[in-house]
Amino acid sequence: MTATYDIFQQVFALSQISNNLIRMEGKKEYLQLQMNSYVQHYLNYDSTPTPDITALLGEWSVVWGPVVFQAPTSNVSDNAMLVARSTATLPDGSTKDVCVVAIAGTAAMSNFDWNCEDGIGGKTGAAIEQVVSWTDFLATPSETVVSQPVAGQPYISLGTATGLYTLLVEMTDQNKTLADYLGTVSADILVVTGHSLGGALSAALGLYLAQNKVAPQIPITYVYATAGASPGNDVFAQIFTKTLPPQIGPSPSKSWNVDIWNTRDVVPQAWSIAPADPSIRTICNVNGIYNNDSTTPAQLKSRHCRRTCITGQKTQG
Repeated sequence: MTATYDIFQQVFALSQISNNLIRMEGKKEYLQLQMNSYVQHYLNYDSTPTPDITALLGEWSVVWGPVVFQAPTSNVSDNAMLVARSTATLPDGSTKDVCVVAIAGTAAMSNFDWNCEDGIGGKTGAAIEQVVSWTDFLATPSETVVSQPVAGQPYISLGTATGLYTLLVEMTDQNKTLADYLGTVSADILVVTGHSLGGALSAALGLYLAQNKVAPQIPITYVYATAGASPGNDVFAQIFTKTLPPQIGPSPSKSWNVDIWNTRDVVPQAWSIAPADPSIRTICNVNGIYNNDSTTPAQLKSRHCRRTCITGQKTQG
């Protein structure tokens, strides 16, 4: 079936489907059932999806997940992820076997997300100010081994490491981690996508999968990140660009391996403290978005600089 949406719209839709639980409360078992039921409306998963949705998205089948993660003492879905697969049409008209890893963004009522992954909540800002060696994380994923930054080395924020560790280690489907599953799959293209927190995590996860050759039988890896904050420092950004070079399309939204962001959205501005400049993403742009006279938010002056992790493609609000 020929889908009405192009491949970029389909991938973005999958990203949004992973976000269904962001405002829902309950025990993990309940939330998992709600996620399973919701996915059935859109994708082939235990039942046939709604026909009018299939006409838009094409026929995508859930092949891993969806998986809901709930942190200790939490009453929400703190992370969610799924893998969907389809034979999709690319911009050049070719058809390819595509696997998409879709990662949910911040759950609105999740203290775990705000404090431990986004780093916005809490008094110390440890999830932002503390960093984890990207080299060490590649070798052994960990959310607790904090590093002292050394110039010229790649680092991710502790919050990014926490989220990425959750995706790679804590979340399983039928006792298989995401890496376990991808290691057995043959396909033409792997796309990792997410929005907001999911945008930051999709960039880090995509690079992790590519550098570690987790999916050796999938020759091409793309990241489709939207509105993601920066997960790492400038050296991390350079490694990302070298490993997953930007594939710029005819419009900002039709590009791979970039962060697609809106100039009126504050989330993608975090966490760089480079001087205010509307052509780049920096926290110092935020006051200008809201016509505030101050140029540097005082409470953020002490933050470590987090330069944009991947090339940004701006869209105007």
